[in-house]
Amino acid sequence: LILGVNSQVTGSNLSEQTQQLSWLDKQITQAEQEGLQVAVYMHMPAYLTNPWEDLTGRPGYWQVDLAPRTELLQCLKRPVVRLIGSGHTHWHAMFLHELPMRVWAPSIHKVVNESYFPPGEGCLGMMRYNLEPQGVESQLVRMA
Repeated sequence: LILGVNSQVTGSNLSEQTQQLSWLDKQITQAEQEGLQVAVYMHMPAYLTNPWEDLTGRPGYWQVDLAPRTELLQCLKRPVVRLIGSGHTHWHAMFLHELPMRVWAPSIHKVVNESYFPPGEGCLGMMRYNLEPQGVESQLVRMA
């Protein structure tokens, strides 16, 4: 099951924030009941280096605020959620040993390289995902 989340609604205090979290929880619960794996895509990554970081200023621009992030991650921290994909950073990074696996897709327009980004690489490209019953494969497709 592939789900899309508007991560920029998270932390907005709009009614859509609560509605989206409720919808996401229901979708994941249904996937659990049906024995499906879930991939979640959102524009902005939930966090840069760890789920508990509370960054302000420019670093905060790149991630979801701490309080609403905690709620979002609690919803996503279920065995059926195998992938959380995002963009926004214009930076490629893969966190393959985390559960769920997190992947930052690079931009096809320009590279942004901030000193506080986790290890990865500045490149132009996109991601190709292969969702299989045994897990998710993630492949960077570079643009020349």
